[in-house]
Amino acid sequence: MSVNNIQNVTNADEKFYSAEKADVSFFEDKKPEEFIEKYSTNLIPSSTDYALRPEFFVPLSFVKSQVLSLNAVLSEMKEDIDFLLSSIYIKNNINLSLEEAHKVLWNEIKKYNNIISEDYPTYISFSEYKYAERTMSTSCRRMLDEYSRSISQASFAYLYDLRKIISFIQNEAISIRDILFNKFGEDYENDSQKQVATQFDAWTKVASQFAQRTKQTITAPPGEIPTSELDKITKKQAVEFQAFFSIRLNALHEESQNILNILQRDYVDTSEIFYERYVSQSIQFTKDIVSSMELDFYTTSISRDLPFLTDELLIATNVITANFGMILTDLVQRNHMFSTNADNLFRILQTKRKYSNYIFQLSFKGQAKPVILAKVQKDEYSSIFDNSYANFKIESDLISNHASLDNLEENHHPQYLLRDGGVISGNIFVQSNSRIDGVHISSHTHNGVDGSERIRSTDIDYSSARNDNNIKIEKPTNIEVVQYLPDLTDGGVPIVDGIIDIEVNDDLINDSNEVIIEIIEI
Repeated sequence: MSVNNIQNVTNADEKFYSAEKADVSFFEDKKPEEFIEKYSTNLIPSSTDYALRPEFFVPLSFVKSQVLSLNAVLSEMKEDIDFLLSSIYIKNNINLSLEEAHKVLWNEIKKYNNIISEDYPTYISFSEYKYAERTMSTSCRRMLDEYSRSISQASFAYLYDLRKIISFIQNEAISIRDILFNKFGEDYENDSQKQVATQFDAWTKVASQFAQRTKQTITAPPGEIPTSELDKITKKQAVEFQAFFSIRLNALHEESQNILNILQRDYVDTSEIFYERYVSQSIQFTKDIVSSMELDFYTTSISRDLPFLTDELLIATNVITANFGMILTDLVQRNHMFSTNADNLFRILQTKRKYSNYIFQLSFKGQAKPVILAKVQKDEYSSIFDNSYANFKIESDLISNHASLDNLEENHHPQYLLRDGGVISGNIFVQSNSRIDGVHISSHTHNGVDGSERIRSTDIDYSSARNDNNIKIEKPTNIEVVQYLPDLTDGGVPIVDGIIDIEVNDDLINDSNEVIIEIIEI
């Protein structure tokens, strides 16, 4: 029996396969827009969505509203995390590096806020952390680094990491919002805007999912060691497990900081450059120039009237289109890298919370966990940090301004000569044609030509050396007249040419010697 003759085994009188009875509603030519509206707007566009339309795009008004909504959610979430951290005070003397960084930061804020008091806070508040974060001077960056390292094993450390990633996402969302409202009109003006907005919509949906995941991470339990195992473990085993978990925590901390640094580089440090210099300009150029020229090419006789310029137009259009394609590819890759890094970060944070809680549970039998939290009855210093908005972008950012440094009077760099004073302890070589105070050091002869003053014979003191009784002349060990030749010149003046051999110490070989000849009459 053939499967194609299935109608033979049914009642033909019912005309089951007739056109009147057959249900072919699923063959109806439905509009793709109607099918897409059935999908939840919270879902990321899938391959099915792209297949339903020749050119898939998301309504511009919907993309704009999504970005605005995401910004509002992120701002509220960051405020909630800040509220949790505002009640945390840690001791400033957890380690020497943190204590020193804290003191330097306090001296800096005193300098720019005219604070005369010699007292300084013995704790580090969240207000100080935020001040260092927004100021980012040299001392502030050092304090943030030491602070992060000091609390890396604390149970609340993950809140700071969550706060950072929320800030990064918010910075990216602001950049996307600015382009949507400044470079886009009320509706799409060309296909390139549709493609960019589609990627913006996809990123917004992914970012919204991670924002929801942030809430879940805060409220989720950290993970615990079963009570039955805690009762059976020995003190020695507890200490050994604490050491193992501590090493693991340090490794996870470094891994999480690396991911945060990557996200900061992409979503803070280079975000403005990417969107303003590449995405924004590409959209603007395509809208203002390329679209108009392409329209002339397809709707006018420009190709027949201006064949040479048309060739140049086609070349330029292809180049611009290829450039836009690369930027769009970078945008897609950017979104993919964000999703990968953010997913890895949340996985690491969950593991960090677990190990931190394990160490705390084992501290009851093993080694007590160090207390880093400070008990503050009255916080008198947070208001100072909250109200300080010094602009260090000019005064002490990555390049520290020497005018803002302290203790410049001291000789901190002995290899440099001071403007007033200093000691040269080695040989100094001066290149040719280089002068010091107008004088050629290497070739000067005091002839008045090389920049030095000429020495006159009248300036030389010949008599003082001879009359000085304190001068001690070392006598030679031996003097011998090797050769002499007497002569008598015209006028009866006797002259003697002679060679005298004088033995002196080696130390006096390069010294000048004065020979005094005394005539003894016999």
